[in-house]
Amino acid sequence: MNNCAGNHGTESFINDLPLGIDSLLFMFADDTKLFREIKNQDDNAYLQQDLDELSNWSEKWKLKFHPGKCSVLHLGKTNKKTSYELNGQVLQASSSEKDLGVQIDDDLRFDEHIQAKTSKARQIWGMIRRTFTFIDTETFPLLFKALVRPHLEYANCVWSPRFQHQIDDIEKVQRSATKQVPGLQNMTYPERLKILKLPTLKHRRRRGDLIETYKIVHQLYDEGAVPGLNWIAANSITRGHQFRMRPVLSQTKIGQNRFTSRIVNDWNSLPSEIVSAFSLNSFKNQLDLYFEDDPSVYTI
Repeated sequence: MNNCAGNHGTESFINDLPLGIDSLLFMFADDTKLFREIKNQDDNAYLQQDLDELSNWSEKWKLKFHPGKCSVLHLGKTNKKTSYELNGQVLQASSSEKDLGVQIDDDLRFDEHIQAKTSKARQIWGMIRRTFTFIDTETFPLLFKALVRPHLEYANCVWSPRFQHQIDDIEKVQRSATKQVPGLQNMTYPERLKILKLPTLKHRRRRGDLIETYKIVHQLYDEGAVPGLNWIAANSITRGHQFRMRPVLSQTKIGQNRFTSRIVNDWNSLPSEIVSAFSLNSFKNQLDLYFEDDPSVYTI
């Protein structure tokens, strides 16, 4: 798959930009992303045609794409990394691009993103420690959940770690911080979490995946927001609840860790009354009750 991202002028003039484009195209503020799965040379040609369409559009409306902010990100081990042009200039190939706050690398390992977010979270926790002279078991969860944890969880459905060292690096932020709460220093990590009523970050990611799945299954997103997720239609499967899914098989570790693969077993194992909850808040509350006695909530 190839990705082209660029910045352009005032967004109020770009409503007609997607017209005539055959590849997938997404716009957010002054960012435009064009991407397509490349299976053969025809796909290469189609993607270049779409780039030519964008060039024609920019020439027509005098809203030039900034050449220094346009690049191509090649994804996939079999990708031949074909060169593409925009406005007559060859697009520079990039090994990593930030998209809506997520650093996406061409190997989809997300090492750079995880390293940046754990580093930022530690900085925030350090600032809290310097600012507050005393933090007890009541104030710590409030501060950590509001100021530190969001840096470790933003968009984690996209970059959810698949390597143990990544999982450990993320968890170390919370592990280290909880150990600095007075009176908890000599306790084990699970004991500290139970007292603070904080689940592991690993469990939080699992819970977040299930919440996203509920939103998708019950169509709480706009239809165009989650393209290609027709894997949720598994009505022919008679065992289990009515929203049961078929596993999405993959021979690669990347494929096995993608959202549509990793959530299947957890989602299918939920009771019917939970997946059929009448509202998102009801689903969250029932899900937390379901995991209440699950040892994985406080252990790695």
